[in-house]
Amino acid sequence: MIFEKGLRQLIREALKKSDLREVVQPAVFESECLLTVPVAENVTDVLTKIRAVESVTIVNIVPGGGKRIGRDVERLSVKIKFVKGAFSVKQRLSVILSKVNRIEGVIGFKIQVTRKLEQY
Repeated sequence: MIFEKGLRQLIREALKKSDLREVVQPAVFESECLLTVPVAENVTDVLTKIRAVESVTIVNIVPGGGKRIGRDVERLSVKIKFVKGAFSVKQRLSVILSKVNRIEGVIGFKIQVTRKLEQY
């Protein structure tokens, strides 16, 4: 009985150190962003390329969130969902921002607000 109690305690301590909850239920975040693209660009293709960025799971255009800001440029409000993983949220957003801004057809990408999703 004492052995079993000690073993349970060791298992609890090991689980706390390894934080297996992150593996079972990863931390998912959502960011509201502004995406600037040429009017002639196929937005669906750009969104597909954004979905290919590591840790990004979902990219959606906010209904009514697009407007022309010049003769040849439009700005779209988009929401992205991403998994934080082992990085901090700030580090993960920095990587996402850097990679999205390098996508062909993206003029600009700005993250406005980020929040953790409790139920995903």
